[in-house]
Amino acid sequence: AVGGSTQLTITAAVDATGVSTNIAQVATANEFDIDSTPGNGVPGEDDQDSALVAVGEAADLALDKSVDDPAPNVGGSIVYTIVLTNSGPDNATDVAVEDVLPAGLGYVSHANGTYDDGTGIWTVGNLAVGASTSLTITASVDAAGTFTNIAQVNVSDQYDPDSEPDNDDPAEDDQDDAVINTPQADLE
Repeated sequence: AVGGSTQLTITAAVDATGVSTNIAQVATANEFDIDSTPGNGVPGEDDQDSALVAVGEAADLALDKSVDDPAPNVGGSIVYTIVLTNSGPDNATDVAVEDVLPAGLGYVSHANGTYDDGTGIWTVGNLAVGASTSLTITASVDAAGTFTNIAQVNVSDQYDPDSEPDNDDPAEDDQDDAVINTPQADLE
């Protein structure tokens, strides 16, 4: 009736961590609605609303990668630095970062962490809210060309509100890269 209202309550089982958005919308109506179109999926109309539910712990992990010399000579070496930060709101546990050196670069050494140069996995472990940790990797420049070295969060026990681990999405803040370009000259 005009001025009336009704309500539906739905009980749902929580079967995964993360953020879920539940959307409700008027699907059909016999009468004309002056400011909404039923069933069109437009969130700005008043016949549609949503509820956001965050389940479990969350840790916003952000990664920053840099290189000390973006234009090294062939035969020289470079040092990559990876900084991982946890903006919370919860501590991060069982975190690992993947950083595989591209072909044309050779592994020399690393510092400040546990890194497997065969798999490219940096085992971070736990990272408290507001904390940062870093890893440096020294690599030899074995060939000429342009090389992009990508690092990204590989795994984490907690949900990340703005990134998904190991999905190779350069737009997310849990992934970053550093580019080097060796100088070349063709002398005759």
